[in-house]
Amino acid sequence: MIIENDMVKGIKTGADEVLADVVVDCEGTTATLAKKAGLRKDIAPEHVSVGVKEVIDLPSNTIEERFGLEDEEGFAGVCVGYASNWLRGGAFIYTNKDSVSIGVVVKAVDLVEAKVEAPSIIENFKSHPLIKKLLRGGKVVEYSAHTIPEAGLAMVPKLYRNGMLVCGDAAGFIINNGYTFRGVDLAISSGIAAADTVKKARERNNYTESSLSYYMEALEKRKVLTDLRTFSKAPKYMENRRLYTAYPRMICEVLEEMYGVREAGTKKVKDIARGRMKGKVSMITLIRDMLAGVNAM
Repeated sequence: MIIENDMVKGIKTGADEVLADVVVDCEGTTATLAKKAGLRKDIAPEHVSVGVKEVIDLPSNTIEERFGLEDEEGFAGVCVGYASNWLRGGAFIYTNKDSVSIGVVVKAVDLVEAKVEAPSIIENFKSHPLIKKLLRGGKVVEYSAHTIPEAGLAMVPKLYRNGMLVCGDAAGFIINNGYTFRGVDLAISSGIAAADTVKKARERNNYTESSLSYYMEALEKRKVLTDLRTFSKAPKYMENRRLYTAYPRMICEVLEEMYGVREAGTKKVKDIARGRMKGKVSMITLIRDMLAGVNAM
């Protein structure tokens, strides 16, 4: 980072220097430049997840047949519980025209505590009978890993200073509200907002903090900060371990018993649910978690 008279002037890599009127930091969760510029501190380990994704090559007609798709249709699904080895996180699978993307996202601290690695979790997920059938005969053509900031609005730092703006993951622009996971659209929107801000600054020939503060207005116009505020309570709620362990197991067990045939006869759903909850989750805890979820989502 090159800073002169409290103004960010560019970056330095080894012996090379790259000068610019404005440095736009889009380097991801680590946000090294933002930290050097004094805009953010180190992220707490609890606020970071690790994501691993594979892109698997398959013929388009095979994808359509296996996923039950018509022309120009696609499939996107998310999984929780077994998919993430019962750790806080989940898995995703979605179709492309001639490939399938599949991956897992798991809290970094949970990986450490469980002494497992993210690649082993995705391999276990892919080995599930249902997933295995969908991917049979496919070839992995792309593999990537990514750290993800997951504390939402609470971890968004100051986003501008003299000669600098922060976007995307480096700014903590991620929304995980349990039923959808948003990051790419917020990164794109913040990038557009940054471009609008730099354009206005260039028109004024003023790249100071007061000029670049327009970035906040641009982010509001793009609904980035608006959406982060809407789901500001979601990150705390999503830390509840029961969402990834007790509840997924109970739902599977209840459904299995509901649709199974037993010599002892069938039971009412409420009786099945009570039986599966016994010794695992109290009714009061369940109600509290449901109310907290409604409030957070």
